[in-house]
Amino acid sequence: MPLATPAQVFARIERAHAAWTRGGATVSVSNITPTGANRAQFRLDLDGAGAASLRVKTPPRSGLAATDQAFVLRGSTLVGVDFVAREAIVRPSPANVPLGIRLVALLGGIDDSIGFLTMPQIRTQYLSPLKKLSGWQVIPSGLQRRTTAAGKVSLTKLDVDAAGRLKGLHVVLPGSRLDWSIAYGPAKVISVPRGLKRVEAFTARLQPPKYANPEAKRAVERLTKAGSSLKSAIVRIDGSATLWFDGPRVRYESGASGFAYDGKTLTVRTPVAAYRGRTSRALVIDHTAALLGTMDPLVRSVLVRSPLFSELFTARAKVRVVGTMMASGQPCDVVAVDSPAYRASLFVRKKDGLPASIETESLGARGNVFTRSTRTLQWSSVGVPLDRSLFALRLRQGQSLLPLPKRTVTAP
Repeated sequence: MPLATPAQVFARIERAHAAWTRGGATVSVSNITPTGANRAQFRLDLDGAGAASLRVKTPPRSGLAATDQAFVLRGSTLVGVDFVAREAIVRPSPANVPLGIRLVALLGGIDDSIGFLTMPQIRTQYLSPLKKLSGWQVIPSGLQRRTTAAGKVSLTKLDVDAAGRLKGLHVVLPGSRLDWSIAYGPAKVISVPRGLKRVEAFTARLQPPKYANPEAKRAVERLTKAGSSLKSAIVRIDGSATLWFDGPRVRYESGASGFAYDGKTLTVRTPVAAYRGRTSRALVIDHTAALLGTMDPLVRSVLVRSPLFSELFTARAKVRVVGTMMASGQPCDVVAVDSPAYRASLFVRKKDGLPASIETESLGARGNVFTRSTRTLQWSSVGVPLDRSLFALRLRQGQSLLPLPKRTVTAP
């Protein structure tokens, strides 16, 4: 039997979700706008004793392949699992922090539907504006509001289950539509599979580019394999910057700036100050970007252990081998990449698949060149263990060390 007033329905939804701390929810989301459609499926499980898991499945979209990932919280540890790539991310995650904020800290954000289920702030952001609207009708399944403007109908509908929980949200506007479908049941927190490859960040699975010939595909595969399997090397970048890496240790220097990470402690040197503190490898990019302002794309790839220059080989790109040339004293395949947004030429070393040089041009809507850059990469000690002394960052004379600024996570 429906409740008497819309206010009572809203109040019941809020009470039901505040009390929902144990169980499972399967969530399907569809968001259609004039620029395209995004769809995803989530599975959220809470065991009521501190363990939780979120599984995320998305279909192919915007040049990205389909994904199937899960994030499992047990105690003070959060484990991310990519079921397709067989990869795992392990992060410390304070157990006294609310679930939604812990997920945001790892993922950088969560879908509003999952935020609605796990974060009171998100529920308030959604429900408060709706409660202020007039014209709600109480219907057997929950609430409905229909308006007409300039002959076009807009509809908002909230479906509620017997316990008062939101099981459906439908917002239909001229030119767009948002649908949530939520089914509740018992909790079954995911168990992390064995035999996964430990990584700092999941490898982005892009839909492959268009290859002009088999040679182009082989050249890109060699580049991808070489970058993914790199364990150690010294790279001289444009003759002015140097990158050292070996396992968990990374050091980068460019002029007066640089950083060194030994697997536990990060030291950052800026032109005016120096900082040191313990942190995880996953946060090195955040700290260095905040203190130095920028990060070289090659250094970023090494830190997250992603294939080198994989961002160039998108679904809209066309790839071809245009010849063979010498670069940095090495014979190379010249790989040309053309896309609506950029053009690039990579000199891929024949002996090991590593890039010796890359030329890029960013393009405007009419194909005009906005920016042009050329980078040379000189590789040495590839695959050779590097002495630990190479990862000591030298400070300028008289420069004192300050504590590494703390990185905090706040609710959105």
